[in-house]
Amino acid sequence: MNILIIGGGIAGLSTAFHLRNAHVPFEFFERESNAGGLASSSVKNGFTFDQTGQVLYLHNPYVRFLVERLLGKDLIHHHRNLLVDMDGSFIPYPIFLNLDSVPDQNFADLSKQGLRETLERRTTPELEDTSYEAWLRASFGDYLAEQFYIPYSNKLWKIPLRELSSSWAETFIPRPTLAEVEKIVQGQDFPYQDLRDDYYYPKHGMRSLSDAFVRALGSKWKPRKKTLVSLSLESKEAIFDDGERLSWSHLVTSIPLPSLLSLTADLPNEILEAGSKLRWTSVFDLAVGTRGKSSSSAHWIYYPSGSIIFHRVGILTNLSSFLAPADCQVLNLEITYTKSSAFNDETPSLALHQLREVGLVHSEEDVLALDGFNLPYGYPIYDAEYEKNRKLVLSYLKSKDVYSIGRYGGWKYAPIDSVIRDGAACSSILRQINC
Repeated sequence: MNILIIGGGIAGLSTAFHLRNAHVPFEFFERESNAGGLASSSVKNGFTFDQTGQVLYLHNPYVRFLVERLLGKDLIHHHRNLLVDMDGSFIPYPIFLNLDSVPDQNFADLSKQGLRETLERRTTPELEDTSYEAWLRASFGDYLAEQFYIPYSNKLWKIPLRELSSSWAETFIPRPTLAEVEKIVQGQDFPYQDLRDDYYYPKHGMRSLSDAFVRALGSKWKPRKKTLVSLSLESKEAIFDDGERLSWSHLVTSIPLPSLLSLTADLPNEILEAGSKLRWTSVFDLAVGTRGKSSSSAHWIYYPSGSIIFHRVGILTNLSSFLAPADCQVLNLEITYTKSSAFNDETPSLALHQLREVGLVHSEEDVLALDGFNLPYGYPIYDAEYEKNRKLVLSYLKSKDVYSIGRYGGWKYAPIDSVIRDGAACSSILRQINC
């Protein structure tokens, strides 16, 4: 059996780690000099910049065990600390839990009235409209949906929300149960628990995790610095940018699924058509190192206002002070775009100007370091045909012994924990085949 692993992100590293433990041989290919993919970091002027703003949830017992084994004491536990900037008033997220602390009483009253209306919506027979917008209105009421959830989601997804399915929403967006809605509208306190309430962050940035995987791989970490340019499923041949051709029996890849399909020869028309319907929103992450610290202890601040170019800012030094020199901070701005939406060379400077407007940076002179990370396939779009097309493509590739895994290979909105599980599951399948 000749296994090729294409891509040195967490998906590829996890697969390699578990194959190594099972003594199954493989060859590893990574086009960059360093491992990690999206879970990597750069260092500039003493600031550590993650490529994206991510945390670890560690709900899965095995993933928790593995990550704690890899990172040990370098793992910092946090309780959720998120804010929403509503025209200069900062409301803790989720908003529905914090209406009694909102300074604008009219906002609080109208939000509760909207939530009260959801009691009827959510107890009636299932609605025909399964769009994300309909889910937001049914979950939080029209007022709160229109004040925060819809404008924020419009900024993030850059498509009409009625084109988005709601299939993914409940997994990632906290919403109150019907019993909790009753208590909220009556102004009653109650203990609220959500799986996303607690999370973890590596002391020295997310690259610590990929570095730990590399250390654990030891002598097995010998990636070949090459880029895949063509793949034949029938002859099982991979062609690289230097002209080398390699045969494989099984191939593991975390290349974004649309890119993988564009590199793959001899695909049937049905798969080509399904692949052409996969959609996405691109992301530009701007990392900023500044002198001085924000007065906010929040980990992320959400900005639903259409006048602000970024939809969220992570204050990553509130996750770990080790990311910056003393009395400095690291900010991570996330800006989404599409082929038709505005994004150009002026975007970073506009974002920096608006950082000053929202009070996170005092002056241009305080900006000591910058880095930008462009993610062309930032968020796979969950439209009405998403699940059907995704399953069709992935199942076909698997039937040809190609395992497309991870956030982008598996074409899903997924935290790092899920990507680690993907690698473990893939290696388990390959181990059984190797027996």
